[in-house]
Amino acid sequence: MCFRRTPYLAVGLLLHWASVIGQTEPEQDLPHVHENVVLIPRAKQFELLQAKEQECYEKMASEPPPTEGAYCNRTWDGLFCWPNTPVGTTTIQSCPNYINMFDVRENASRECLQNGSWFYHPVYNGTWSNYTQCN
Repeated sequence: MCFRRTPYLAVGLLLHWASVIGQTEPEQDLPHVHENVVLIPRAKQFELLQAKEQECYEKMASEPPPTEGAYCNRTWDGLFCWPNTPVGTTTIQSCPNYINMFDVRENASRECLQNGSWFYHPVYNGTWSNYTQCN
C-alpha cells in the first residue's frame, strides 16, 4: 500500500512547489513569500530591481541632503536604496522582498564609518552591504 501512494505523494508535492514558484501559473507574476522566503521568477526579479533602482535615483534627486552633521551619502548598491546615514552608525533594513530566496524576516545592514564613507570590504574591493542574514 505504501508503494502505491508514494508516486502520488511525490507528484502532489512537485505540483505544489511548481505552483508556489509560479511554474504552473504564468499569470502569477508577483513575488511570492513562502515560509518567509521569497520565490520569484528571474525575469520578474530583474524587472523589479530595475524599478527599485529607478525609484531610488528619483528619491535621491528629489530629497535634499541633510543640513547638519557628517554622514555617508545615500546610495543604490544594486539591490537596495540606502539612506543618508550618520557617521559611526549602521543602518538596518528588512531584507528585500523582491530577491529570490531571501528571508524577509531577516535584516540587511550597511555601516557608515567615522570618516563619512561606507564600509569598504577588502575582499570584494568595494563598499559593502551586508546581506548575509538574508539568505
